[in-house]
Amino acid sequence: MRQAARALKSGGTLAVVHYTVRSRILDNPEAQIHWDALWRVFQDHFQSDSPLMMRIAKQGSRGLEYVGLDQEFWERGAKRILINCEADKGAKSLWICDDESKMFPVENREQPEREDFEKVREPDWDRVVEPGWFREYMYTIQLPPPVPQEYKDKEATLLDAVFEAVAKNGSGKATVTWPSTAILATRS
Repeated sequence: MRQAARALKSGGTLAVVHYTVRSRILDNPEAQIHWDALWRVFQDHFQSDSPLMMRIAKQGSRGLEYVGLDQEFWERGAKRILINCEADKGAKSLWICDDESKMFPVENREQPEREDFEKVREPDWDRVVEPGWFREYMYTIQLPPPVPQEYKDKEATLLDAVFEAVAKNGSGKATVTWPSTAILATRS
């Protein structure tokens, strides 16, 4: 954030957006249950001895909560906005998995005064997908090697369950959205 402050003139606005990898299924609770279970399995495998991988997991799961806004550089009233997050979960919607015991504590680097999160629902970010999309999406996410066969088997079983739940839905499709968070701050 200090680098961003150096690049902006006084009065300039900084906008930072973070999307989580775990999309939400809006219109199929059964599919969402299996999708959440898949991300819990993913998180089990993702935890590793690699300091870099653990940092990625910690920060990626917490959106921008770890970003401090030092008042030496930023005006008061910076906004932290939660977009497409579940009302009852708030920032926890950004977590890689929904199991709090598998998540990591993250400390703010500069311990800023915490702003309240503004919550926004942005339906333009929704996407209607076919059942096969979920498998294709998971193929885009790289796990640290080696990936054990046991994980691959669990992933395949859970993806099959998501596929079946979506396929048997009336339209045979599902609506997904991505929880995200944004920071809007003005340079002092």
